[in-house]
Amino acid sequence: MPQFFKSILAGCFLLLLTGCVFEKPALRQPRSIQPEVTIQALPQSAQPTEAPPAPKAPTPRAIASLELSKQAQSLIEAGKPDEAIRYLERAVNLHPGSGENYYYLAEAWLLKGNYSQAVEYNTLAASHFKDESEWIKRITSQKKLINRISKN
Repeated sequence: MPQFFKSILAGCFLLLLTGCVFEKPALRQPRSIQPEVTIQALPQSAQPTEAPPAPKAPTPRAIASLELSKQAQSLIEAGKPDEAIRYLERAVNLHPGSGENYYYLAEAWLLKGNYSQAVEYNTLAASHFKDESEWIKRITSQKKLINRISKN
């Protein structure tokens, strides 16, 4: 047999072998029978709600303001209203939304005997505390004290 026919015969044989490998029928998995599932909408009251927003972490300015306020409270207790006012004014500049700073400014001005300034800062403190009953009580008590002392 000539070499040419041998090559063709060998090529056909290889083609036949590779064709058998690629044309094997895939093994079929038996189909499992699963029950039909119906998805129903939850009633509006059972719908998942959004999680409440996480409380905001205090800013560095708010933290610095709080520290100044604490120092001022100590100065008020020590009878040093002028120094306390300087600390509290810096605290207000750092965090103007803090009602505590205004409350303690009213305390310092009351201690100094300047009732008009005390009334002004007491009013500012009251405007910053809407829902915090403990602070509202303190501010109301402070206002009564200012009014009583200023009338004497």
